[in-house]
Formats: sequence, C-alpha cells, structure tokens
Amino acid sequence: MGYDDGDSNAPVSPGPKRTENGVSGKNPSSILRFAESIGLHFADNVKKVIHAMYTKLQQDREVGPYAGRRGKLEWYYSNLINLYILTYKRKEYDLAYIVLLRFQTTNCNRTRTLPDIEFVVEAFRHLPEDSPLCKWLAILYAFLWGTQDFGEYNLFIHERPGLDTPALSKLLYDVAYIRDPYTEGLDNAVLERWCGVHNHKSGSPDQLLCEEMRAGLKADSGKAARGGKSHSSRDAQETSREHGYSAKDVNGANDMSQESPVPKAKRKGESSPAKPYKKNKRGGGYGAGGR
Repeated sequence: MGYDDGDSNAPVSPGPKRTENGVSGKNPSSILRFAESIGLHFADNVKKVIHAMYTKLQQDREVGPYAGRRGKLEWYYSNLINLYILTYKRKEYDLAYIVLLRFQTTNCNRTRTLPDIEFVVEAFRHLPEDSPLCKWLAILYAFLWGTQDFGEYNLFIHERPGLDTPALSKLLYDVAYIRDPYTEGLDNAVLERWCGVHNHKSGSPDQLLCEEMRAGLKADSGKAARGGKSHSSRDAQETSREHGYSAKDVNGANDMSQESPVPKAKRKGESSPAKPYKKNKRGGGYGAGGR
C-alpha cells in the first residue's frame, strides 16, 4: 500500500513496520492523525506513502499515474482509495475530485483488472454510498464484475472472511440496483428456471408431480415471453430517454459494442497477495495464479 522510495509513482505492498521521522512515531502528520481518528490504520511504511501522496496532492494538485515497472496495481488502487477517503472525510472535495479522476483513468486504461473487492468494501465502509467514488465503484462492479466466477455466496465469503458485512451489503445492493434495468426475461425467465431449485430424478414421482403442477402454467408461458420482451423494450427506451436519447435513437441505433475498446468479458478482480491460490469451480483461481 505504498510508493517505493526510488519511484514516486511505483506502488509497493506493505512491508515490515518501521518508524519514519516526521511521518510516523512521535510526530505523525495531521493527515495521519486524521486517518487514525476515523479508523484508518496503516503500517509505518504505508503512513509514509499516504503522507507523501497527500503532500503532493496539496502542493501540485495531482496524483501520479500508475507506473507498472514496479509494484502491484492492487496496492496502487488501495492507495487511491485511502487517499480519497481521507480527502472526502476532511471535506476537501476539490482534492477528492482529483483523486477520483486518477482512479477512473486508471480503471479505463487497465481494462483487464478490477480493484480488489476488499479495497472496494473498505470504501463503502468509510464513505456514504452516494459519494462519487462509491457510485463509480458500483458502476464498475455492476458492468464488469463476473460474479459467478467467484462461486456461490458461501464460497465467496469463505475465501474473504474479513469483509465488512454491512459495507458489502451496500455494495451488492448498489450493484443489483444498477443491473436491474438490464435484467431481461421477467416472468418467462422465472418459468425457465422452474426446475432449477428441484433435485428430482428423471421419471421419479417427484418429477411427475413437478410436471403436473407446471402443466397448468404452460398456457401462460407464451404470454410471459411476449410480456418480457415488451417490458425489456420499454425499459430500454425509458433508460435511453433518461440519458437524452429519443425513441428513434433507441429503435434505429446500430450496435456500438464493436467500437468499444473495452473487452466484452468480465474483468478479474485483483487478488490480495496475502490470499493463497485456490481453484474455483470454473477452473480459474483466486490469488496471484488466477490472473
């Protein structure tokens, strides 16, 4: 979570604690005292990093870009999130805005990797969910987070036991909220998954009972499909109108996805180096080996 002494733009992971005169120990800076007061606790080498980043931000009104020559992108993201939390909580919104822009440009330039979920949850723990950074993180995760790659909830939490549950709940709700207009199918999608919660065997009495109960619904399945398509079309038009497009734009627009420089696949979340590599059920991994 820091910048290496030899390169002001190269993030490094936390190392052994040490005392830096004027930065930690007996004479902490005001920004570090403030961090402690709001529950942000850093190792000594990270204190030096945050102090240096904040000083540069105050003096030059800029945050250096990620330099991939050294360190890890995940720690750079952690630095930016911590810096944003501090400036936002101090009501230095002009500085927080500069950090946000650097965070966004990094996201869009590094399209293969998402900020790690642990760092994102920390942002939701310390910031209101309607803060600009949390809103942007929710957008990132809503459109780019491949949730199913991490398995079901119990596996997801088992691999990340330290996540703050209330903060995680805020993030997951905001992700669901953003995804909602893009979820298609409605009643027909529900009917298609009728047996998804059953464990009956083929030809068993339970399957026969299942088919008998569903038979009464078949007459409505076609209506549900048509209704779902109609609703999806209306929702798309309403969403587009909210963003300044007309119905003509929606119905006659070409597919612009081919022009997007961002890959269509979901991004992999950057994994903490503290976590061991483990296989998930799709064959990928959690930890450094999964990237």
